[in-house]
Amino acid sequence: MDKNEKYKIYQSNIKMLEKEMQLVKANTQQLIGKLNKEPIINHKNISNIEYALKSSTRLYTFLLCSWQEVRLLKIMHEQSCVAFTELEIRDISDVRSMKNKWRECFNISVCKAYDFHYETDHIYSDQFQTDSQSKKNYICINNYFDIMDSIIKMRNYFAHGEWDIQLNSSKNQILTVSFLQKYDNIQKLDILIQVINNFADIISLYVVYKEKNNQLFDSQIKRSIEEIEIKLKRIDKSNFVKYSKKCYNEKGVR
Repeated sequence: MDKNEKYKIYQSNIKMLEKEMQLVKANTQQLIGKLNKEPIINHKNISNIEYALKSSTRLYTFLLCSWQEVRLLKIMHEQSCVAFTELEIRDISDVRSMKNKWRECFNISVCKAYDFHYETDHIYSDQFQTDSQSKKNYICINNYFDIMDSIIKMRNYFAHGEWDIQLNSSKNQILTVSFLQKYDNIQKLDILIQVINNFADIISLYVVYKEKNNQLFDSQIKRSIEEIEIKLKRIDKSNFVKYSKKCYNEKGVR
């Protein structure tokens, strides 16, 4: 199976995942609407709806986590004369953690673009011209790998069956997972998807853009970074009460 065939497969998988996410999102919003409808005295119904809402939100989170992995696989198999070779794809695939696969995908494309000597698990910020936009962009992008790492770790909890309660690696202590605390509703998760998309688009640009060492490319990357920062602030400032009322009205649950 050649790279082009794999690219089409990953594209098809992304399309399917996005459809599944759309269906789960609609169900989640419907549950939010029902929760707004229930009289406050109907504690049993409220409890059942809250549990269903939590379950639906967790399923949406899991699909999101799976989607980000397929996004990387699609990027790795981009069809361009400057995209990754089969050997480079194998080098990325051989990296153990998904976070580092994302990082190596980025670093290999940076090295190819700026003629840096590639080394596994290396940071290249000191090889850019001091105070250049290229260097600033590179440093900013490296800060986003921690976000990807938190998504990947959450996917692993779900993959091991820990959908409601998460445990440490020894399975003898309950964990408080910061990801679930931060992204505790579908409003925040929807914005996070946009962040991942922007991030993936940035990495893809580094892979396929032919003339990276110029102001036009630097400006384009800078704008994409600014979009991510705006969305991260939106997550912190999001108002779920307002979002819930909108679901109640739009879904016709009155």
